[in-house]
Amino acid sequence: ELEKTAFDFADMITEAVDTVKMLHPEYTIAVNNSAQTLVTADRYRLVQVVTNYLGNSIKYSDGKNKIHILVTVEKDSVEVAVKDEGMGIAKAHLPFIFDRFFRAEKTMNLEGIGLGLFLCKQIIHAHNGHVWAESEEGNGSTFYFSIPLA
Repeated sequence: ELEKTAFDFADMITEAVDTVKMLHPEYTIAVNNSAQTLVTADRYRLVQVVTNYLGNSIKYSDGKNKIHILVTVEKDSVEVAVKDEGMGIAKAHLPFIFDRFFRAEKTMNLEGIGLGLFLCKQIIHAHNGHVWAESEEGNGSTFYFSIPLA
């Protein structure tokens, strides 16, 4: 169950980024935030989604330490894109990355059980939003979510 409150979306992004930077100061996380926007949502759960996306970018970075976040405000929604330059995901695996317990073969040696993205999907869907990803193996990934503003 969501605990929705009104808050500034940009502040929530900053909170998530600051949390990850404390744990991984060697990573550069650049935020391109289009504007401060008031949303009514579960702030804690959205921080959880953003920190999960950032954590995955770090986990699968393949030694590359730059991550970009782009926040775009549309007429009735806000969209977040978290882009890394890491190992990327094979096209055949992309349709399954938000499934419970899914792990690509080449990531089996890395920490995790395949629940993070599944939980992100559940949180965003509870907000009547959408999750998706774009990736090319060897050229990084971009993970997205969007939620309605109201």
